[in-house]
This record gives sequence, structure tokens and C-alpha cells, in this order.
Amino acid sequence: MPSADPTASTVFVDSSDLNRPVESTFCPQPTFVELFCGCARLSHVASQQGFNILPIDGPRNEHKPETKIMTIDLTDPAGQEVCLKQINDLKPQMVHVALPCGTGSRAREKPIPSHLLKQGAPQPRPLRDECHIMGVPNLSKLDQIKVQASNELARFVIRLLQLSLDLSFDICIENPANSWMWAVLTQLWCCSRTTQPQPNDMHITTFSNCNHGGLRPKKTSLRCTSRVFRRHVSGGVRGASSQTL
Repeated sequence: MPSADPTASTVFVDSSDLNRPVESTFCPQPTFVELFCGCARLSHVASQQGFNILPIDGPRNEHKPETKIMTIDLTDPAGQEVCLKQINDLKPQMVHVALPCGTGSRAREKPIPSHLLKQGAPQPRPLRDECHIMGVPNLSKLDQIKVQASNELARFVIRLLQLSLDLSFDICIENPANSWMWAVLTQLWCCSRTTQPQPNDMHITTFSNCNHGGLRPKKTSLRCTSRVFRRHVSGGVRGASSQTL
């Protein structure tokens, strides 16, 4: 059974215990579920708007949560079953998935400035490319573990897409606009041969974070089974002339 960590405001779940319901203070509908929630700011705002919330992140989450969260290792099949059971029980209206993008980051393709290299900064190598969406060959043992864990999380998102049809909830996936993880999801969808919505067929909204409080002109994409975000999130790079991202 879960135990509370008052210093982190986190509920820890024993993923080996799949038969008993997970104790929580979360009420029934309407419910918003946020996976890979980080600081859970989105859940915090949803709570202020009247939603019951279930924010979830893994045990290596380094962010300070802004509301009480549930900690589940979603790279663990047992943890995935705990999460799916919670979603089945709560019947949420929306599930937001901020899929970790570290192994799919295109920033790895950019050379580190020479002055930073001289100061000892590492030069990360790309872990995926157009010919090796699921991971480039000859990775180090550590990078291979990272890629395999990331692929497992992406497979879990494909299961969530199917569940969104079964339970009739909307699902929104968030990642950098040029992340290789979009290609990973599409490839896994093609291999799954199931009826869930294809990531490429979802409603896509792309925006620049600097137009919404961010400090960098980072492009983020939301792919959602609903058009709701197209009415509320938009904008190109601040200061650019009629540029839509």
C-alpha cells in the first residue's frame, strides 16, 4: 500500500500490489490525469479549475511538485498495470502525457561550442536518427538502457491510446516539435495493428514556449484526440514576423 512522503508531497506506490486499490484522496469524476507530470503545474492549475486530479511521475523525478503526486515507475510493466488500473477506476475526462524526450532530442545533433568543450562539457551523441528510429547501433551500455526504457514508455503510450477509445476519454501527448519520439510513436503504432488513433492523425497544435511564459523560443507540439487546444494555444516565435510554428 502507498505511503506518504510529506517532504516531497508524493504518494509512493508499491507496484507489486496490483489487487488492492491504491489509496488516494482523489475523488471520482471529473478527473484530469497527468503522466510524467514533473512539477505537476498542469495538474495544480486543473485542480484550481475544479478538476479532481491524478498527477503521476517516476521515482527519478527531480522536480519539486506543486501538488500531491503519485510516484510509479512506468518503465516497469507492473507499474504500468497500476497506472492503467487507476485510469480504469477513475474514468478521467482527459489524460495528458508529457512523454520523456531525452533520447529523442534533436539537440544531441548540434555540436557543443568549442569553449564549452574546453571547459569539460561533454558532447552527447545522437541516440536516434531517421534510419534508426528505435535507437542507433553500437550504443554504450548506459545509452542502450536509456533508449530501451524510453521505447518501453512509448509502447505504454500506445496502450493508452487504445484505452482512450475504450473509456472514451481525450488524450493529449506533449513533446518538442522536432523530437524523434513522434516517429517512435508512429512506428510502434504501425507495428501494433490496433484500432487506436494514429499519432499523426491526432489534432496537432505547435507553439513557441516564449509566447507562453518560457524564456527560450522552444517549439512544443501537442497531439490530442480533441481540438480543444487549438482554441487556446497558438503563437509563433515572439518578435518574428508572421511566423507560425
